[in-house]
Amino acid sequence: MLRSISSNWILGGYYIKARCIVDSAVAHAPPHVREVWDYFLRKALFKDGTWLKRGEASTSYAEIQNDLSWCVGWRKERYSKSQCESAMKWLKKAGMITTRRTTHGLIVTVCNYEKYQNPGNYESHEADHRQTAGSPRPPDTTEKNDKEGHKEESLSGGDQVHQILIGSTQLRAMTDEQDQRVRQDFKATPCPLDWVALARRTVAEAELMTEPIRNPALFWRRQIQKHVDAEFYGKKPAAPTGDKDSQERLRSAFVM
Repeated sequence: MLRSISSNWILGGYYIKARCIVDSAVAHAPPHVREVWDYFLRKALFKDGTWLKRGEASTSYAEIQNDLSWCVGWRKERYSKSQCESAMKWLKKAGMITTRRTTHGLIVTVCNYEKYQNPGNYESHEADHRQTAGSPRPPDTTEKNDKEGHKEESLSGGDQVHQILIGSTQLRAMTDEQDQRVRQDFKATPCPLDWVALARRTVAEAELMTEPIRNPALFWRRQIQKHVDAEFYGKKPAAPTGDKDSQERLRSAFVM
């Protein structure tokens, strides 16, 4: 029995990644931002250490570049320092991490670590799953799921898009007139876009900007046009990156 337990034991511990992350802006952020975020989740201490607290990690840009490197054949590739810096800025603007300099190096604190890395906060969902697994589904489950689905669909309109946009530090300063334009664009655009996904991508690109966006409504409308062009004319929208050249292109196109 002891041998069986030890053979199934996984060394190194674990960390939790909530499924609700698919509804956050980071799910539509550039790949290097998502990978740096996952890196901090893995690296943060699960319990207090000698000089680091739970949810904190000590690192450096060189260490991030090395730890997140990958191989293409025999060649080793790394994210550039500017990509690591832009990822850190994005995560800080989104309120997902904080940083501070110490004699031990750069200390990164994962915000809300206690909430999302506490298994007890997921126990009710796991208990529900264990209770229904392998047993007949209760008669009212389908009806309940249908009601929840209709509720989500009813929220997937202009109001939900608006809430996503104003959740961004870059886009929340919309005037009443600009806010009205956003709602009009949602109704008037003839292309069957996934509005919620587009709003999240817009927020992800906005958070990469190094300067304030003076006209959030125009930024949003140009995002719509870019994806309408992709739908009708096959012009593939460029994926947002944190490179300085890409930031400059975004700035010249959207900051008015």
